[in-house]
Amino acid sequence: MLIGFWQMCEEVNEQLGRKLSKEEFKFLKWMYACYLHENQEKIMKNVQNHNHL
Repeated sequence: MLIGFWQMCEEVNEQLGRKLSKEEFKFLKWMYACYLHENQEKIMKNVQNHNHL
């Protein structure tokens, strides 16, 4: 299940007990982009495998 970026930010803020710094926010944004890309690749592979059945 994909989670939203703002939900992830809120969870990290809660875990840290503070708001993210600008650099931490940029890093989290980059990590989220990687997360989305990986999930998109998995979905595409599943679609391709399903089409071959």
